[in-house]
Amino acid sequence: MEGYVEHYNNVRLNSAIGYITPKDMLAGHQQEIQAERDRKLEAAREQRKNRRQGCVTDETDYALSLVNLLLDS
Repeated sequence: MEGYVEHYNNVRLNSAIGYITPKDMLAGHQQEIQAERDRKLEAAREQRKNRRQGCVTDETDYALSLVNLLLDS
């Protein structure tokens, strides 16, 4: 039972509180987590826009940019 409570409070993202953990919510990290998500979503939108417009023509460059985005998280 203790393992379940640990997972629920510290790992599991809770949909009712904006897909953050209860621990992060109680610690007051909700705004910074949401801001980071928004930043990453905007970067992904920009990459897709550039790709559709042909700004990234080499698939290797595109793959590397995705890897860098993931590493920033």
